[in-house]
Amino acid sequence: MWCVEEDEKVKQELHDFIRKNKKAGFNIGRAALFCIQNGLGDLKFVHTLNLLDLCGASIGTYRHSRWFFQELRNSMATSMKQRVMEYLKSVDPITRQQRPIGIIFDKVTLLKRTLQVTMLVVMIDGQLTPMYLKSSLCKTELSGEELAANCVNVLKSFGLTKSMLQEKLTGGVVDGAYIHMNINEHLCNNIGDSTELVNNFMGCCSFIGIGNW
Repeated sequence: MWCVEEDEKVKQELHDFIRKNKKAGFNIGRAALFCIQNGLGDLKFVHTLNLLDLCGASIGTYRHSRWFFQELRNSMATSMKQRVMEYLKSVDPITRQQRPIGIIFDKVTLLKRTLQVTMLVVMIDGQLTPMYLKSSLCKTELSGEELAANCVNVLKSFGLTKSMLQEKLTGGVVDGAYIHMNINEHLCNNIGDSTELVNNFMGCCSFIGIGNW
């Protein structure tokens, strides 16, 4: 009888331990996801865990450092990139052709660093949907040819070859400064496409005007 009671006690303690760990894992995961979605850094993640602990939430006994947050963020970025690459390589189930894409890229300055943000516009469920790719470092003053090469390198990092771009890329929206640098011509020359794509680029003001119309 004593052995049976001890065995049941051990099983219950193990069950409680697993249940508490699972609950703590969910709380830590939610805190990390909240920080990532709101663009908060790893230090904010640690502060959020401290706040949860003060509020009585279960976060386990292990001190979760910035390392956990950084590893989770990198893992999420890798997983998201793989899914984007899978989508870009897929074919439309109706037309059996490569899915058409548009491109948007512009330079921004964040924390005294100049970045070129590259995005795609794809059709999902009948709606034009933006798809963020990457913000790559670039010099403040670059020629149109260099900016186009930077953009193509980002597209290549997502598995889009020049032959795929020739088939998939239908046009793009860029800032007026890019238009003055003939970015469309440089982009076409970089991917080896015909001049038909040159006329399919417009400034963002024109794009907004068409959307309002």
